[in-house]
Amino acid sequence: DTQLLSHRDSTCQVALSIFSGLYHDFVKSTMDEVGDPNLVLVVHSGMCDAVEKSSWLATLDILKQRSNIPCVITSYTEGEILQNAAAIRDSGLELSLEPQLNPFRGLRPHPETPQVREGMDSSGKEPEGVQDSQFHYCNNYLLIVGG
Repeated sequence: DTQLLSHRDSTCQVALSIFSGLYHDFVKSTMDEVGDPNLVLVVHSGMCDAVEKSSWLATLDILKQRSNIPCVITSYTEGEILQNAAAIRDSGLELSLEPQLNPFRGLRPHPETPQVREGMDSSGKEPEGVQDSQFHYCNNYLLIVGG
């Protein structure tokens, strides 16, 4: 299901497409309707989550085919963004912007939950060397592919 929002006046034109689903499904089902985007934004992708990882393969293939379109990917933690970067490189894509702290990150701390704890395995234990944090920030880290 795609929502199309637009604003036009004499000086600018803005169109925002919001799609609930996987990016490669969006490209297949609506690209004729909305055209190529100027930017793809992936918020807290879950790309390196064991359950979600396989669903990213088709999307990474689409990003390779459309490497002229910048794709911004955000994560909660540094560990997660570094894992995302490794998965992206392993797929054959190059990063336009290396993983870094997002200058536009959320400033409000959120209580830490097991789902966003860096590197946490299914047993709920953190690996050695990961500091215990009581808070995380939305869109805390980012990287850019393509563009």
